[in-house]
Amino acid sequence: MALLLDRRGTEVKITEEVAKAAAGNESNGKEMMALLLDRRGTEVKITEEVVKAAAENEDNGKEIMALLLDRRGTEVKITEEVAKAAAGNESNGKEMMALLLDRRGTEVKITEEVVKAAASNEFAGCEMVKFLHGHMGIEVTTGVIEAAATSGQEQVLRFFSQCFSIGIEDNWLKISRLYDAAKKGDAEAVRQLVDDGIPPDKQNIHGVTPLWIASSHGHKAVVQVLLATDAVRVNVRSVTGRTPLFWAAGMGYSEVVKMLLDHGAEQHYIDKDGRSPASIAQFYGWMEVADLLNKHIAQEYTIRSHSSGNE
Repeated sequence: MALLLDRRGTEVKITEEVAKAAAGNESNGKEMMALLLDRRGTEVKITEEVVKAAAENEDNGKEIMALLLDRRGTEVKITEEVAKAAAGNESNGKEMMALLLDRRGTEVKITEEVVKAAASNEFAGCEMVKFLHGHMGIEVTTGVIEAAATSGQEQVLRFFSQCFSIGIEDNWLKISRLYDAAKKGDAEAVRQLVDDGIPPDKQNIHGVTPLWIASSHGHKAVVQVLLATDAVRVNVRSVTGRTPLFWAAGMGYSEVVKMLLDHGAEQHYIDKDGRSPASIAQFYGWMEVADLLNKHIAQEYTIRSHSSGNE
């Protein structure tokens, strides 16, 4: 970035997307944001999306947020979306939220959506919930319980039960175990829970399902169990627009990709970044998977062409 500013300064436009990219950069975001503020400060607009990108940054987000508060504090608005991003930050969410409360406490509103983000935090859910409860107080609604359950956060559910004297229905605990089993690849636990009547296709606040989770981790046996129920949507989309096929392709899980394709997975979906399953596979160098996807597209085209010709 410094080289670009030195050599082509007038041609480099500091748009919201550029500022977001700097705030979300997990390797040297602080240095990049400091450079932009030093060299092109008046052009850098600190929008909600930029602050949210800093709050989501799992590596040096706290340092970037502190920089923004120090340098452009009056422009930094702590909206519900920013607080949700901090509460959902799986690496340094607690530290991020502590910074926001310390510096801008009166602006931080712990809404139901913020508590849901904390309760569904995959790696720090219980820690985040306890922190928010201890510093601000929280209300445990049915929506919050569902957010925890559909993210596999049984520990959070048990904290709610103990701290708030809430009787957590056994069904929520089992839903939590289903999601956790899908993530861990425990096909036998998934099969037993599905046989017990636990819905296998419930989306969480991120829009993902057990099939989505199992596919993204390459858990073939779990994917097979879930697909065999005929009760899961193979093309269910997350909030980022990705179906189960996306990260199976992006991680190079060719066998899972084939299973999903055989059960009707579509490839025409594009995620929020404009990527398709095939382009993600190519980007990460999984050429075997990319070839598999491209051949499948060609086969579908041939089948459709023959069908049209026979009509």
